[in-house]
Amino acid sequence: AVAGMFTGTYIGGSINFNAVALSYGVNENGTLYAATTVVDNLIGTPWIIATLILPRYLQKLFPRKKLQSAKQAQQIPSVEFISLSSLASILALGFLAMAISRVLEYYIPQIPEIITLTTIALILAQFPSVQQLHGKHTLGFFFILVFLAVIGTLCDVGALSGVGSLAGTLILFVGLLVLIHGVVIFGLGALFKMDWDVIAVASQANVGGNTTAIAAAESLDRPDLLIPGVLVGSLGNALGTYLGFMVAGIL
Repeated sequence: AVAGMFTGTYIGGSINFNAVALSYGVNENGTLYAATTVVDNLIGTPWIIATLILPRYLQKLFPRKKLQSAKQAQQIPSVEFISLSSLASILALGFLAMAISRVLEYYIPQIPEIITLTTIALILAQFPSVQQLHGKHTLGFFFILVFLAVIGTLCDVGALSGVGSLAGTLILFVGLLVLIHGVVIFGLGALFKMDWDVIAVASQANVGGNTTAIAAAESLDRPDLLIPGVLVGSLGNALGTYLGFMVAGIL
């Protein structure tokens, strides 16, 4: 079950992690469930940092031609004007999208809430009236930072003491998962001479999910990779639970 949980979360995200955990009753074993969550954050957080650092150094050592979209994309503003009306509109749209997603999940539980929410956000982003709202970037990135801070607070290393020797096994298991992922994705990227930034964002869409993929694109100053990161992360959310159950079932 634990292998299935990590398969789900490293393809999709926490919703896939919890879906497998709930089905196999891992959440009923509070100590084990807490330990798996801590190990996920303990290994995942350094990898987030690594994917932000690696592209810069690899670009110096092994220069790669950046995608044409990188040159065409509008650069992320360091200072953004925010009006009260725009701020109210953005928050209202966000809460409305969350409410619709929650209602749809209640009536159609087969569709995860995060998938509906992402879809609504992508649709809204196509309207000129929404595009003209000021403060989207500032507010969005602020909440990404809050999300990352919450991940840090969940990393209670003391929870590992409750599972004894299993803690070392979990750390080794998840460490190997992320290491193999990194070797494969950066190795294949190097082989096909891909843009290092694209590889980093793709990696975060897997290991961290939509939010960390956005954070990676923002930090690497690649606004052209924001939407692709979200879309690939959403695809992972859609597939993660199925593949998580498949791995758990096989094992």
